[in-house]
Amino acid sequence: MGSYWFAAAPSRQERTRISLNFGLGRAERLFNERVVPGLGRVWFVRQISWPAAAIALRERLRGTINTKASAISHGLEALGCKLEWGENPDGERILGKRAFDRDADDDIWAFDKLRTTKHYVQNTHRQAASRTIRDEGGLGLASGSRFDRYELTTNGQELADAFLDQPVGRGGGKVGTQLESWVRGGPIDASSTLRHAMAPSSPSDRERELVHARIFGVSGEACERRLHAAQALGHGRDLREMLEVADRLRNAGHVAHADDVVAAHTFGMLLDRARDLATLVSTRVDEAQLGWPLAEVPGDMEIKGVVAALKTIGAQFLKCAETAKFDEAKSRVFARALEKDVEDVVAYVARATSEVFSVAEDRVMRGPLFRIVESSAAMRQALEEAEDGADAREPDSTHQTFRLANLHALARDLEGKLA
Repeated sequence: MGSYWFAAAPSRQERTRISLNFGLGRAERLFNERVVPGLGRVWFVRQISWPAAAIALRERLRGTINTKASAISHGLEALGCKLEWGENPDGERILGKRAFDRDADDDIWAFDKLRTTKHYVQNTHRQAASRTIRDEGGLGLASGSRFDRYELTTNGQELADAFLDQPVGRGGGKVGTQLESWVRGGPIDASSTLRHAMAPSSPSDRERELVHARIFGVSGEACERRLHAAQALGHGRDLREMLEVADRLRNAGHVAHADDVVAAHTFGMLLDRARDLATLVSTRVDEAQLGWPLAEVPGDMEIKGVVAALKTIGAQFLKCAETAKFDEAKSRVFARALEKDVEDVVAYVARATSEVFSVAEDRVMRGPLFRIVESSAAMRQALEEAEDGADAREPDSTHQTFRLANLHALARDLEGKLA
C-alpha cells in the first residue's frame, strides 16, 4: 500500500450543522443585494427599533454609566422577547425560549443578567440588523464603522424616540424612562402595557410609519428595487416562489431585476446540488478506512447521478449569470469546473469543502471538521425545527430566497402599506 497523508480529525463532532458555501459567500451576498438591496437580514420592525433605541439610550446614560450600545440592544430585545414569551410562548420572532424556560423558577429580569448569552441567546436579532441600519448600504438610520460606535442620524433618532416615547403604566410614564432605570440596575415593572410596548410582535403605528418611509419612501435604485420586489411578492400570507416573483417583475417592466432574481434562484440551486454531492461524498469517506479512492467514482451510479444534476444546474447558472450581467469571478470559475469529468468534479467539490474533506493524491479523506453532511433538504428541515438563534428564526435561513422571504415578512409587519 502506498503512503498517504491524513489530516487529523475527530471521529465525531458536537456541531449540529456546518455552513457550506463552497467559497461562494461573496456571490451569495451580491445576489442578496441585487434581489433586495439594503435590507440585510431584517424581517420585522422591532428588529430595527430595538438597536436604534439602544444607541439613543447609550447617549442618555452617558456620564452616569458606560454601557455599550450592543449590550443595551441585547437587553432590550431579550426583555421584549421574554415579555412576549410569557403570553405567547410559540411566537416565531421570540429568541431565548430555552433560556426563559430554564430560568422560569428564578424569575430573572435584571438587565445585567437578561442581556447575557446565559439568560438569552448568542445569535441575536441585533447582529442580523447591524448592517441594515447603517447609512452606507443600509436604511440610513446610523453612521459609524461598527455598532458600538454608531451615531444615530436624524431619521434614526426619530425612530428611537418613537419607540422610547411610548406611554406605559399610569401617570404619563414612558418606556424610555423605565428602561433608563432598568439599565442602571433598577427593577422593571413587567406590566401588560410594557409588554405591548417592547414585544417583537407589536410595533407602534409611528414605528411602522418611519420604517416604511426608510424602506419604501426614499429616492434611489435600492428603494425602487425593494418596492418592486414587495409588489411582486404581494400581501398574501404564503410566500410566492422566486420564479413567479421574477415573472411578475418582468411583466411589470422590471426586466433587469427579474433577470437578477432568476440568476439568484439558479445560484441557490447550484449550492443545493453541490451540497447534495458533498453529502454523498461524506458518507463514502465515512465508510472508507483509508480514505475514499477517486477511482471508485466512475462506477458509483448514485454519485454519477448527483454529479449529472450538478453539471446541469452549473451550465444553467452560467447562462443566467450572463443574462443578468453577473460577473462575480468565483461563482463562474466554480460553475465552469463542473464541465470536467465526474472524477474531477468530485475532487473539485471536495476541495471546496475544506472544513469537511481533505484531498490528497487520489483519495478523499476526512478533513479537520469531518462529519456526515446534511443534504440540502435535510438542512432546511433542521433549520425549520431549530428553536433558538437569529439565523434559525430568520425566514431566509429556511430556504434560499435571497431576502425575498425577509422582505415579505417585513412588509406584512408594516401591515402591507406600500407607497
